Amino acid sequence: MLTKRLESAAFIALCGIVVFIPIAMSPFQICHAFFLIASLILFFSSNRKSEFAQPFFILIGLYLFCNALSLTQTQFMRPSIQGMTKVLRQILLCLAVYLALDTEKKFYRLFDCFLVVATIVGLDALLQRVTGIEVFRGRSMTPFVTQVGRLTGPFSHANNFSAYLSLVIFLFLGAACGFFGHVSKKKYAWIWFGLVLNAFCLWGTFSRGAWVAVAIAVFLFAIMIRNRALNVFLALFLVWAVFFTPPLVKLRMHSLWEKNGGSVNERMESSRESFRMIRQSPWLGLGINTYAKNEPLNKGTGFKIDNQYAHNGYLQMASEIGLTGLFSFLAIFIYFFWAIFIVFQKMPDRRLQFSLSALFFGVLSFLIHSATDTDLHSVLLINMLWLVLGMAWAGRRLALLKKA
Repeated sequence: MLTKRLESAAFIALCGIVVFIPIAMSPFQICHAFFLIASLILFFSSNRKSEFAQPFFILIGLYLFCNALSLTQTQFMRPSIQGMTKVLRQILLCLAVYLALDTEKKFYRLFDCFLVVATIVGLDALLQRVTGIEVFRGRSMTPFVTQVGRLTGPFSHANNFSAYLSLVIFLFLGAACGFFGHVSKKKYAWIWFGLVLNAFCLWGTFSRGAWVAVAIAVFLFAIMIRNRALNVFLALFLVWAVFFTPPLVKLRMHSLWEKNGGSVNERMESSRESFRMIRQSPWLGLGINTYAKNEPLNKGTGFKIDNQYAHNGYLQMASEIGLTGLFSFLAIFIYFFWAIFIVFQKMPDRRLQFSLSALFFGVLSFLIHSATDTDLHSVLLINMLWLVLGMAWAGRRLALLKKA
């Protein structure tokens, strides 16, 4: 009885994590800490330790080891220890989610929790578009051009909001394509409403990196599922994009090639700074969580920009934990994509199949976006990624059990 109550409390805390990722750090940390403590108690009182003898978890352990190795190179031990603690908590979150979602009922409840929260956050961003201020944090939009701002929702910046949307929008897309007949008509209509709402919010962020990431992932998703309706929609969207793109979207996209203005020069210099750091310690890095400390020491001549992040999660990761650490991180996801792809291609259960494909392409979109922004070094966003990773791996286990 006590174990069941602890399991229920842990699952409520897990849903709390999903709720507070886009809204507030403090309650997120509280739910995160309780969920990990409860999960550790349940783990050591169970007989499920053998489940972690899988290549996926071994690769995660290797990534953790590479982070620890970077401590031997750091000149800033305190922030590096703090960074190591953060990585450990992210990994434990992934493992705990995998253990917690041991039934389809729990899996779909967490999936629905993501959809509900993303819909509420989308409505909050829509209100921000109308009034200029969102409800949860009282945030105003990120400036863009005169009288037009970029939607942030409850996030501090439009780029952070777009990173969140780049993942959750695929949960709606997967559900819209695969849940018909498996959920009520009202719920299915809500799924489509959430998809359109989040697509509008994504447009309203004016985030070029997110637009490109989602476009690539949607294109691959359409190829994967061979859905005629989606292919027709993409063809019509392409025609619209070529001939009827709104002026502000054109302005935003054209700025990608403007070398004399905007953020292009800043991002190019950030990349050069990252490469300078990587050359100093290519294999082990300069120490986890030390980019902001080392960046002022690696500025180019004549540049006075203050960059706390590389605006490229992979370059920043290589700077901090070396190429060995970066390769170990990428190895996790290469194996993840391969293993999930093999399973959901042969799944007879359509709802579970499309749930897995939604998580698959959501993670892919998020990782593509991370090449243009700070997603992998944002506490809330990186925890969302590890949570979804554990969720997808739990869904894979449920799929394998169903096949057996």
